[in-house]
Order: sequence, then structure tokens, then C-alpha cells
Amino acid sequence: MKRDNLHLDFEMAFRDRIGMTLSKTEMKEILQGTFPGFPDGSVVPTDHAEPSPKHVNQCKKCANPAYQILETVIDGEGKPGRARYRVRDFKPFPR
Repeated sequence: MKRDNLHLDFEMAFRDRIGMTLSKTEMKEILQGTFPGFPDGSVVPTDHAEPSPKHVNQCKKCANPAYQILETVIDGEGKPGRARYRVRDFKPFPR
């Protein structure tokens, strides 16, 4: 199932989790618990973290620090299960 607004999905799933540090697996559980059927391939924390040349599909909304949902705490350097992300005190993106 294609999601229409991934940024909004991440906002809704993590708005009550500010300050929590999570793995991609934990984020997937939260997203799929909030939105049953949320595709595994759409759980890409780097898209909603700080801009970086390593993040190839950066969310344009998260490029503005006010709306950036996550910050990288531990860079996984491509190793599965290693990276960790903290949920920032982000502003909801204007609708």
C-alpha cells in the first residue's frame, strides 16, 4: 500500500514520543501499529533526520530543522540494526 504523505505519518506516529531513542525496527513496530499495513520499505528514518549527503531521499519537509522529526544518535554506517534515532521536539508541518 502506497502512503500519500509519509511525513505526516511519521509526525502522527512519533508526536507523543519526543526524546525517545529508537531503532529502525522499533520505528517500524510503531508505524505499523499506528497504520496497519504500513509498508516495510517506507520505514526509512534517515529520510526524516538531518540532511546529509548519505541520505539519498531526504524528506523536503524535514530539511527545515523546525519540522525535522528525527536526529541521528548513532550512525549505522550501513550495518543493519546499529543505527539509533532520537525523536526531536518538532513542529507539525502546516497543512
